[in-house]
Amino acid sequence: MKFSSLILSFVSIFSVLAAARTKVPRDSNNLAPILNSGHRHASRRSDTSASYGILLHSNAAVTEKKEFETDFGEFLTKKLPKFDAMYVEIPDNIAEEVLLDIRSRSYVEIVETVLKISHHETEKLPEMDPKKNLHWNMFAVSGKNLENDKDMVAVPTEAGVFMGQGHRVYVYVIDSGIDDHVEFGLRINREKSKGFGSRAPEDSYDCRGHGTMVAGVIAGATTGIVTKAEIVSYAVMDCETGVTTTETILEALHSVLEDIENEYSTGVEIGSRGFVINLSNGLSELADTDELLKLAEEKITKAGGVVVRAVGNLGKEACDYGLQLEDSIRVGSVDSELTMADHSNHGSCVDIFAP
Repeated sequence: MKFSSLILSFVSIFSVLAAARTKVPRDSNNLAPILNSGHRHASRRSDTSASYGILLHSNAAVTEKKEFETDFGEFLTKKLPKFDAMYVEIPDNIAEEVLLDIRSRSYVEIVETVLKISHHETEKLPEMDPKKNLHWNMFAVSGKNLENDKDMVAVPTEAGVFMGQGHRVYVYVIDSGIDDHVEFGLRINREKSKGFGSRAPEDSYDCRGHGTMVAGVIAGATTGIVTKAEIVSYAVMDCETGVTTTETILEALHSVLEDIENEYSTGVEIGSRGFVINLSNGLSELADTDELLKLAEEKITKAGGVVVRAVGNLGKEACDYGLQLEDSIRVGSVDSELTMADHSNHGSCVDIFAP
């Protein structure tokens, strides 16, 4: 099956399975729920204030949105209209009072504490098998039997499944950035690439090494699978700390959705382009599922994108780390014996395991 056909198959599956957005119930005091309140990894712009994401009801009237902007404008830091989301930064000394006011508004669905996100620590690329001229992980996804074909030479042109895949597909790598490299040739689209959060908008290069490695596994000429894909670098990780936030990730996903909609608004036939979004980052501590990220992934899927996210390398239950995100493909890891890696998160919130 061609990669583009595979993408369309996933889109079709998710379009059928995606449930209509249901309102989250309010608490016994008729207040919108607040998620991850008091979490140890809450994102703080300063020592005296914290950030919160606000999800408005999808049917909130224009006047209600204007009311929110007027009443809470002094705290407003970001608006993401395609996700019905706004972000606020509130000083600690008045946070309880202001949050109570926000949660009491009938058109507010959820309030979420913004959390810190780190990239998943990844081992170095697997060793090359000289008999196959491929990394074992690439040979494993070729469809060949590792035991029966262990002495077979399977270079990319002969394996067939490696060369030419990803034509007319954009792969968005939301990570620490991507450096130019011979493995990518001219396939990094710097015009679309950009920085978010603490990164300058024009800074899409890698300052931590992780994003370039991830892009190589996805689309490197000799180290990756989709060797024809066009790569878009969304740099979201802070260069000094290697950390980003749920707010910054959502802003990047908002930009992806804008890209998809703009592409199709030019008359491009729907389905003729592929949009794959890779997230190899996540929470390192127990947390509620991020409803804003969940909504973002649902909207991107319905628009024709495919969100793929690593489930983490803690060796624990994936659902406990905010991964109840049914509209993404959640990937765990296997080792060279094609059994679940000891470090891979697992459970019902993992859709597939891959080398």
